Amino acid sequence: MSRFDKYKTKADMAEGEFFFENRELFGHFDLNEVKAGLIAYLKLNYANDLAAAAKNPTQLRQMFGVAFVTLLDRGTLVPLSELNAEAADGLAELRKKTGIGVETLPAPPPPALTAAELLREQVLNDWRNLPAAKVRAKANGNRTYSQMLNELANSGALESSVTALTRAGA
Repeated sequence: MSRFDKYKTKADMAEGEFFFENRELFGHFDLNEVKAGLIAYLKLNYANDLAAAAKNPTQLRQMFGVAFVTLLDRGTLVPLSELNAEAADGLAELRKKTGIGVETLPAPPPPALTAAELLREQVLNDWRNLPAAKVRAKANGNRTYSQMLNELANSGALESSVTALTRAGA
């Protein structure tokens, strides 16, 4: 095995790993078009760097990622079908790795509420919508509910549902 063949093998391995890591995403594209597009992009934009990248599979996979995302954003590569959730997640991950189009990614969802926050919301909702007898019954049947109700009452977070009477003419 010559020195060149060894690097060609590393390059082939890097290519295979890139396509395997993104298999869900590439399932929505014509793979022959993707490969042809990647080769053309790399030859045009990384001609001087390809020999060195062939020795470094990580660098080559990064170059593949940049090439794919760039070609996709320019409309050169078009999916055959709408991306499913897994493919969209794969594309988002590829965008994060390459730094291309990161600003177009949706903001991450807010973190899930903790048990205490959920209980707080439930107590506040019950306070606003249930009769006092039902709130009391829930508090008597659940110690944590009762503690949260007392905590909210002591902090002034529970609004009064009673209206005040005003004197006429005052």
